[in-house]
Amino acid sequence: MSGVSTLLNIIRSILSVSNVLITSTCSTVTSKLVILFLKKTKMSLHSKEVNV
Repeated sequence: MSGVSTLLNIIRSILSVSNVLITSTCSTVTSKLVILFLKKTKMSLHSKEVNV
């Protein structure tokens, strides 16, 4: 039984590490998307100003 509990502990630690990695990756991707969106809106605003 001790071997099984050790395996479960290892799996839990791997899951927690991967969970942290997934969370940080998602936040990074989200921030990059937000920055891209802001840049595009700025560009469209500038082009509108130029048209006027």
